[in-house]
Amino acid sequence: MAQDIFRELTDLHAYIDVHGKRWILELIQNALDVARDGGVDISVNMHGSILTFSHNGRAFTEKELIHLIYHGSTKVDEKGSSGKLGTGFLATHLLSPEVTVKGCLCDQQKFEFTLDREANTVAELTDKMRKTWNDLLKSLAVAGQDAEKLTVYEYKIDTPAKIGIYRQGLDILRETAPILLGLDNRLNTITVSQDGETFKWIKTLRPDGGLVDVQLLHNGLIQNTDICSIAILTENNISIAVPLCRKNGKLAVFDTYDLPKLYYPLPLIGSASFPSPFLISNRDFIPTKDREGILLTTSMDREVDTNKKLIGNAFALFPKVIENVCKSNYEDLHLVSKLHRMDELESRCSKWLDKNWTLPMVARFIETIRSTPILMTNSGLKQPRTSKIPYFSDKSETSTAQIIDMIWILSTSLFPESVPTKESYQSWQEIRLFPKTVSFR
Repeated sequence: MAQDIFRELTDLHAYIDVHGKRWILELIQNALDVARDGGVDISVNMHGSILTFSHNGRAFTEKELIHLIYHGSTKVDEKGSSGKLGTGFLATHLLSPEVTVKGCLCDQQKFEFTLDREANTVAELTDKMRKTWNDLLKSLAVAGQDAEKLTVYEYKIDTPAKIGIYRQGLDILRETAPILLGLDNRLNTITVSQDGETFKWIKTLRPDGGLVDVQLLHNGLIQNTDICSIAILTENNISIAVPLCRKNGKLAVFDTYDLPKLYYPLPLIGSASFPSPFLISNRDFIPTKDREGILLTTSMDREVDTNKKLIGNAFALFPKVIENVCKSNYEDLHLVSKLHRMDELESRCSKWLDKNWTLPMVARFIETIRSTPILMTNSGLKQPRTSKIPYFSDKSETSTAQIIDMIWILSTSLFPESVPTKESYQSWQEIRLFPKTVSFR
């Protein structure tokens, strides 16, 4: 047991740039796995050099505490748990080798102990695991009826490297908090407190069940956010999410280009280039060890086959998602066609994704988009298939906004009912999925 933990920690430190930012996702996953029927609230608090992560999920079982100390995770092969690797919690030790753990057992006993993973040899780590277990037993005491039933993890963040890892994780949380709330019905609220400021994300599920509204409170006051709602279609445990924002007082499709596209339901942080404008979530995804993506390689392994079937089922839902988005009359419909280039997919996802396997699905999706009225012209929405998209190929500094505007005016005079509006035509230049363009060189 100690040997496995020692080896895992050594591997994590060897690739700290990849694994360090995962700390927040592993802690959130632990909270979700013990959510009560009414859901769970999580809190991240940075006070001085002490980082505290807490949640109000159910109490620990004795087996979970044993597993945490001797195996590096609270997972005890419980059905429905998404921590498929079992040692994901160890990534949080990249913040600090020592973690103070506080909480309650199911028998109403409370505890507090320090989990110390700083060791140069397996034997040293074994001794520390025994000491941790003894410290746990000594700390057990009856929790009062009025005691707050929280699980708390405390980390000392006292070096520039640790601060950098902390900030990386917090950036991921801030970027994806609305999405996490929308995709996972177990998660109620997310609170982040630091430097006298408190940010709290809360959600409201609309009666029809297809739209989740998310609000951000800064020190108790409602703030404007990039993502204010999530439109979700769920079938057979697969959820397809379309983030929405506010534009001119109306809901608009949010640009997901830089967001992770795959979720389990936490974000797989290397999946931004996956060829989908929508966010795909399934708790049955089998992620790569570094949580960058899911196994979609040329291998014939069972895990790969499972993931490919799930992704295939997700793409089969895309036409329905597009139909729902169009019926809702959201602004910026063209963003549902914005995909990463295939060369980006190959360079950023090649470790876990077979590009050739994705091509037929992407081609079918593009054909659906080409036949859907999502391109706004001066005479209303048109199918991209029958439209003309001005494309200015000179990307040098000499291509000023004034020149590009002149190209749009000329194109509109030639094809008044087929050219994108002035507000959207530059976006269509970036998309470039369609062969019928008016090119200027």
